[in-house]
Amino acid sequence: KYYPEDTPISLSNHRIKKVIEDPNGFLWINTYSETFSCYSLKEDRFIDCIGSGDHHLLYKEILLQDDAVWLWGNSDGFARIVYEEGKFTPFFWGTRKGTLDTDHILSIEEGRENDIYVRTDKGLYYWKNDSLKQLSNLTFIKSLFYKQSAVFITSDGEIWTHTNHSFEKIGEIPLRHQMIITDALNIQEQCIIFTSSESFLFNMRTGQTSKAPSHYHVPNGIVTKDNHHNYWVQNGSGNLQYIHAESGETKIFTLIPQEKHSL
Repeated sequence: KYYPEDTPISLSNHRIKKVIEDPNGFLWINTYSETFSCYSLKEDRFIDCIGSGDHHLLYKEILLQDDAVWLWGNSDGFARIVYEEGKFTPFFWGTRKGTLDTDHILSIEEGRENDIYVRTDKGLYYWKNDSLKQLSNLTFIKSLFYKQSAVFITSDGEIWTHTNHSFEKIGEIPLRHQMIITDALNIQEQCIIFTSSESFLFNMRTGQTSKAPSHYHVPNGIVTKDNHHNYWVQNGSGNLQYIHAESGETKIFTLIPQEKHSL
């Protein structure tokens, strides 16, 4: 239901990017205009879930929990929207709300025990027991979680961890001149960190760093996680590498033959 005219409540744009259903029977629809609209399946209509009359939410990404919906982007901070007893209650963080010193949110991720981590361009924040606190003013480019471990990686290769009692640096990737980190993943407690020229292993439990085996060598690797929580790594070479999240087994798919890729 998209109406080009300025109707009271409708879909914000006819080009749909993502549709996801929350536990309470509401569809959250992301469009190419970088907005979310909320649709009630029970009432068969779009609704104003923040109660302000501005039902087009200017966010790019979404995270669902059983008790809340998190929305964020790079221009308007982030929101936590709670649905209880038949009504929505929104909470907002950002510069215009006076609750953050940035509106540029890199990611919101769920860690151990439903804890929430918010990575921004000006630091890392932690949400627990209805409270948000800043853990660091460093900019982290990647977060990885396994059981009780939460690991955060900076662009300089520093590796930090958060426990119930502390937030501390536990390791570092030996980046040489002009080497940059492109992405990372974890196979249980073992992290694989991809850079522009080689790959490294980092063990969350022991803090040891080593060069990764050759079958994990994907220069400029970029990681995508599928709906089974396994990984696909690509680097524009025409090869796509599958990595099983539990066993670490790999398989390479050649999508573009080498002779065509070089043309």
